[in-house]
Amino acid sequence: MALAAAMARKPVVREGLVIKGEGYGFMVAYVIRWHKANVTIHGAVKYAVEKGGKFYVLDDDGREFRMMILKKMLLPAEPKAEAVRATNPK
Repeated sequence: MALAAAMARKPVVREGLVIKGEGYGFMVAYVIRWHKANVTIHGAVKYAVEKGGKFYVLDDDGREFRMMILKKMLLPAEPKAEAVRATNPK
């Protein structure tokens, strides 16, 4: 009986995202329950990180999704723009 009940359950479907923030990138995943997160690839996304690995994303429709952090990556620092002095060759 337990085997038949386990086979009757719906499969667990997960979706993963990579989100780049200021200084850090996050690889996150969540279990799809009712809706998938509606986020635009290479678009802006609002997110929050709490202690204990809690990660929240606000999608394009305004729905909040709690996600699990799989990896946290330190992004390389962007090169600082330096003033270039123009020289006149004589």
